Amino acid sequence: MSNVSTVDVFQRGQEVFNNTILVDKYSWSMGAKTERVWDREMIFHHAFGWTMYLLLGCAIFVGVLNRLVDMYRTHLIVNAGRTMDRSEIPPSNGFFGKVSVYYQKYLGIPALFGHKHVHSYNWFCIPTRLESLLVFTYVAFNIIFSFAGYNLFRENLYWPGSYSLQVARYIADRTAIMSFYNLPILWCLAGRNDVILWVTGWSFSSMNIFHRWIAIVTAFQGIAHSAAWTWIERDAIALMFQEMYWRAGVFATVTMSLMLPFSIKPIREKWYEFFLIAHIVLALATLILLFYHVTVYGTDYNGWLWGCVAVWVFDRFIRIVRVQVLSFKAAAGNNAVMVATGGEKGLIRLSVTSSIRHTPKPGQHYYLYTPMSITPWENHPFTIGSWEANKSSTTLHFLIGTKDGGTRRMRKMVNKAINGQADLRVLTEGPYGHTSPVHRFDNVLFIAGGSGITAALPYLHDLVSRLSVGKCVTKKATLVWVVKNSDYAADVLSKELSLSHGLKGLEIDIQIHITSKTGVAIPLIEEAEGHALAYNDPSPLPSRTIEKSLPSSSSKASLKETLLIGRPEMRAVLQTSISKLVGSETLAVLSCGPGNMMDDMRAAVVDAYGTGEGKVGSSTLEYFEESFSW
Repeated sequence: MSNVSTVDVFQRGQEVFNNTILVDKYSWSMGAKTERVWDREMIFHHAFGWTMYLLLGCAIFVGVLNRLVDMYRTHLIVNAGRTMDRSEIPPSNGFFGKVSVYYQKYLGIPALFGHKHVHSYNWFCIPTRLESLLVFTYVAFNIIFSFAGYNLFRENLYWPGSYSLQVARYIADRTAIMSFYNLPILWCLAGRNDVILWVTGWSFSSMNIFHRWIAIVTAFQGIAHSAAWTWIERDAIALMFQEMYWRAGVFATVTMSLMLPFSIKPIREKWYEFFLIAHIVLALATLILLFYHVTVYGTDYNGWLWGCVAVWVFDRFIRIVRVQVLSFKAAAGNNAVMVATGGEKGLIRLSVTSSIRHTPKPGQHYYLYTPMSITPWENHPFTIGSWEANKSSTTLHFLIGTKDGGTRRMRKMVNKAINGQADLRVLTEGPYGHTSPVHRFDNVLFIAGGSGITAALPYLHDLVSRLSVGKCVTKKATLVWVVKNSDYAADVLSKELSLSHGLKGLEIDIQIHITSKTGVAIPLIEEAEGHALAYNDPSPLPSRTIEKSLPSSSSKASLKETLLIGRPEMRAVLQTSISKLVGSETLAVLSCGPGNMMDDMRAAVVDAYGTGEGKVGSSTLEYFEESFSW
């Protein structure tokens, strides 16, 4: 050993020795430190990745807990029924009541800024402050974790003397690993059969917001990973491109990045089928390319990719099962009837008979397929308007407003049919969606705009049905329907809103606001002076209104129908309902319609919350929204 020389690696590290040598003590200690730091960084990479699941778990726990508390609260109130007269009990303004109302007023209900939430700012939808807080927390953790915990030192034997190479390599590894941890979460929030949505009761719109932001973060982590490795291998790009794993990584970055511009709101709304096909193709291409990309690490990272595959297969399997269960008898022939009223922009009524008897709930929707069309794979969501349960089947009734795309094709089909009735074969997938517990409130205010009436109708009929079995607390329901087409309004008023039975004990006030003078189905329109405004008209000036009670379609005095010409002011509508509350009576507000209208009602509810004079607490007023947005 006396003939073995000791070498300082940092001074003579580039030399080639043909004899046995020993590294000096300092070089050996730096080598050991290099290994320890590498192991420590790997621990951080995965620990920060697992933190994403911890965040998700905490959110799910809070969501489930909130849902259980809400269900228990509904159970207690409904079971108490009408034995407790809340009109004789003064409202409570305790500490927890104040905390709750401030939470709803400043965090739970309002949009992040301004008052637009459903109605988008150009390409972007503004989340609520609570949704924004969750998104911000997730994004902040991912950004911080992408750059935190790096131990840089000049004597690192992997990259001696170069801090920049150390940073680039650590960022490349960190962003790649965290991106892989995010992928299963991203896939979980992409499907219709989302277990997270099932257990928490969160809305589909909220899931979409979280899905988009997780997708943005995951894509940018992939881009950062590729950029860092491109810089590290900048002198050997051509050589590296000869490696299969490198090429797969480059193409995976491209396909993942393309999903972002192809998913902007204008494309989703105007060319939905293109968006959907492009989204599926690019997502599958990304997944396959990533399998090839990580072959250089054996199977170490395949678990996260197989997790995505499992989620996708589960969602598709459940979707197929849903279609087969509800539509297996459709193989024998037509199972749906479609008629149209009110001209080219009027109402389409579609009645589909399911293969089994089942009971839908208010707020639910179905995806409908037309297998005999030239695009049998296309499917679109429609809210259930009403249903009739028979001995062995259920007839689902959908009220569909005519717009562009699929609904316009449906109307053309009806127009070509004999006697204005088209028989067709329809496959149904569902039901999806959640039901808001409006039946536990003394008063319910439904705000509907246009075809949004389909969201209010099932709740209105559900109140009548629950009342007959003593499972409804509601004493009065007010429906404010803003509709442009008067023929549309007259048609629904004479059918779905006839409510000719079962109204004892429930006062129903129907207010129809016509925002156009087109149509003569309701003669009162001709009495209006001036021009009525469409709800989304940017003009701040309200139209003149005329009010007149219409003959009730029921002989009972508990049904009142009123027609008004012009656009209602949401704050005034809400304040009118609040002013009629007595004592501790409660009010639920459920809205569905154009984005502007729903945002105005959301802002009105936020403004009504408070502890001062003329304000109400969250135990008195609660806001629900039926919004299906991409």
